[in-house]
Amino acid sequence: MNLATYFAQAVGRFPDAPALVDDKVRWSYRELYEECVAVAANMQRRGLFAGDHVMVLLKNCRENIVIYWACQLLG
Repeated sequence: MNLATYFAQAVGRFPDAPALVDDKVRWSYRELYEECVAVAANMQRRGLFAGDHVMVLLKNCRENIVIYWACQLLG
């Protein structure tokens, strides 16, 4: 089992529970998952696939979390 599977299971168990909270956004697990899936799909459309390397240089912010999980979803 991989991290993407664990994430999807958490979404299934706690879809409305808070998953990400910052100054501007409060997302449930479902909302976070939907955002990550959308970003993963966009990354794939731009040519990124499982096994490719990704470098992210961001401060600790929600975008960093979304990109991390999007990469996990892509494999």
